[in-house]
Formats: sequence, structure tokens, C-alpha cells
Amino acid sequence: MNNSYNEEFETLRNINAEAAKDLEQALNQLAWHPEHFRLGTMGLCNVGKSTTLNALISDVNNATFASDVIPTTKCLQRYFHEGIELMDTPGFDANSEDDAIAFEGLKHCDVLLLVHPLTTGELDAVLLGALKKLSAGEPRPLADRLIAVWTCAGEVSLQEEPDLAKKLTEQLRNATNGSPPQVSVDNVTYMKALRHNKLQLMAHSGIPTLMDMIQKMQASNSRVYEAREARRCHQLKQCLAIIEKISSTLQQEREAHRQAILRAIQGPLDALAAYQLSVASLATRAKS
Repeated sequence: MNNSYNEEFETLRNINAEAAKDLEQALNQLAWHPEHFRLGTMGLCNVGKSTTLNALISDVNNATFASDVIPTTKCLQRYFHEGIELMDTPGFDANSEDDAIAFEGLKHCDVLLLVHPLTTGELDAVLLGALKKLSAGEPRPLADRLIAVWTCAGEVSLQEEPDLAKKLTEQLRNATNGSPPQVSVDNVTYMKALRHNKLQLMAHSGIPTLMDMIQKMQASNSRVYEAREARRCHQLKQCLAIIEKISSTLQQEREAHRQAILRAIQGPLDALAAYQLSVASLATRAKS
């Protein structure tokens, strides 16, 4: 934001600090909208978000997006690959600051990859809360731009765990207001198959299926841009509502100032009126 904007916002802060902060955040969100396709990951810490992104770009060394036992993604990590901006986000169960960074990035993605390891069972309360929070700010169902990516498929198969599959589908439906596509992947198997050029094993890993899902979403430009414009219109309405709030506050303050001035000068006015009556009375007596 340039210096003139800073000066204008300083004036607004003097009028209504809370509304000025909300307006500044809303305008910053509008500046997020790019021309390119943006894909972001979401999930808890250490569930395979970074590794999944590395698999999607065939980085067998896991070097592009940091991946470790200790949470390493503390900010929004971005990487452009074949016309797509890939975004890695901090895990939701670290701290409130990381959560805020993750939400800020995810709100502006065209497609979200919900990454969750099947070895941990159903979605926990933290992740469900994050999904519901994102859904609450969506003008359209969150399910329209989300793909559920179940990692550790080499250890747990949903075909062998029908109860878990049913529960996950139910949780997604309730949290995203729809039925987003789901895919089970095994990042480790894919990376090994890629190193040794084992095509059948690559296909078995589920990563090629995920790639196809993303490409189909990217290809459906009308749907992507309709969703993006819906979010943009929603944010514009938020900006207008905040501006109206500031305007209303200013009008109220002006009226309050006017009333205060009237009250302040009422005493002198009364005294002047009394003086005028006194002078008039003296004049009348002088004549008589």
C-alpha cells in the first residue's frame, strides 16, 4: 500500500479504528486475485501436504517444498509449475498465527487439496473447524473447489475400511456443503516408482489420478472463474458495507459535535438574550 493510501487510512483510523482495519484487510484480499490458476494445500502438521506437492511436480528429492518431522512450513510457500501456482500452507494445529497465515492464503486459491493421512482415521475437530470456517466465508459451496487427498494409502485401504470411508464422506459433506472428489494416494510409492520409471507402480500410487483431477478443474475455466468472481463480488460487498459503516460513524460523530457545540453556546446565548431584555427594559423605563 503506497504512502497516499497510508495517509488516507490514518485519517480513517482516527474516525473508526476497527472499521479502518477491516477495510484495509478487505482491500488487501481483493489484491490477491491473479490471472493464473492457484492450488493450495490444507491440513494439520506433518500429514504430507508438502510431500504431496513435491510428488505433483515430480520432485523426487522433496526439495521444492520443505518436508520434515518438525513442522517446517511457517509461511505461504509458492512455486509456479506449468501454469499453476502451487501454495503450501502451515498446519492448522500449530498456533493461531500459523492458522491465520493458512486461512489468508486458502481463501484465494482456486482449488484446495485437503490432505489427511488414513492412518489417523477420521477427520479431527481442528480440521473440521477449519473447513467450516472456510465454508462460512464462501459465496458458493466449498466442495466446489476442494479435493480430498487421503495419504498413506499404502498402509490403509478405504476399500478394506468401509466404515472409515463412509465416515469421511459424511464429514466432508457436513463441513463443505457438498460432496468433493476424493482420492487415495501413496507419495512414497510414487516417488520410488518415479526414480525407477515403473509406470504401473506410479499409476497404483494414486498421484496420476490426482493430477487428472486437478487438470480437469483447471480445464473447466468457466467454473473456476465463476467461483473466483463470486468470491471477488462477495469481498467487494464486504468493502462497501465497511465503507457505509465508516460513513455512518462519521455522520453520527458530526451530529454529536453539532449537538455539543449547541450545548456549549447555549449558555452564552441565554446570557445574551437576558442582556438584550435588560437593555430593552432600561430603554423602556428611560422613555417613561
